[in-house]
Amino acid sequence: MSNQNLVDLITINSLAENNGADSQFYLGEYFYEGCGTKKDIVNAIYWLNKANENGNSEANDF
Repeated sequence: MSNQNLVDLITINSLAENNGADSQFYLGEYFYEGCGTKKDIVNAIYWLNKANENGNSEANDF
C-alpha cells in the first residue's frame, strides 16, 4: 500500500466515523473492492448500510 493510499484510507475512515455519508459509502467501496485494504465484505456491508441510513442514495443501489 502506498503512503497516499494509507492517508486516503485514514482520512475517509475518520470522516466515516463522524457520520459522513459520502465517506461511509467510499469506505464501503474500498472494503468491497479491496482498494488500499484487504477485501472485507462484512465491513463493506456495514459501511454501505451506514451510508444508506445517513442519506447516501448510491449506497442503496450498490
